[in-house]
Amino acid sequence: MLATVQRRRRNLIVVHEGEDLPVLAKARRMDIWWAGNPRNLGLMLALAFLLRKHPVWAAAETVVWCSVDTEEQVAPTTKKVKEILKGARFAAEVRVVQKEGDAFATIRQHSLEADLLFMGLRARAADESLEDYAAYYALLCEQTDGLPPTVLVTAAEDVDLHRLFA
Repeated sequence: MLATVQRRRRNLIVVHEGEDLPVLAKARRMDIWWAGNPRNLGLMLALAFLLRKHPVWAAAETVVWCSVDTEEQVAPTTKKVKEILKGARFAAEVRVVQKEGDAFATIRQHSLEADLLFMGLRARAADESLEDYAAYYALLCEQTDGLPPTVLVTAAEDVDLHRLFA
């Protein structure tokens, strides 16, 4: 089903609720983990923007996270993300960290206290079999186990951030 939605060039949002979904009176923080796909970032920001319209999420801090391979990449990546957010007029904290082990170890280290996570879900490659993509998705589900509720996002089109947040 995921591959069919992506093949039809539709945005895709999959919510993994986690085991214990708390009823929130007031959300504290939503984390957006961005791996570099500008379309996915646009859709994740749009979803966070819409959530912040609800009273439970209105005062929640939004943090855009990136993980990089080396310490030398932290400053330029931070600058790039801040410029994107400034251009979009979207208020969020930016935190860029050096990977510590695999990507999910880094996410676990920094986002276990978040009330909600957004993460990109990569699209199926043109030459990728359905079985290989299903294996990727199954592994992703395994890796997000134990995290706060997680929203996996694949954007099929660009989101006009300037128009959306104007």
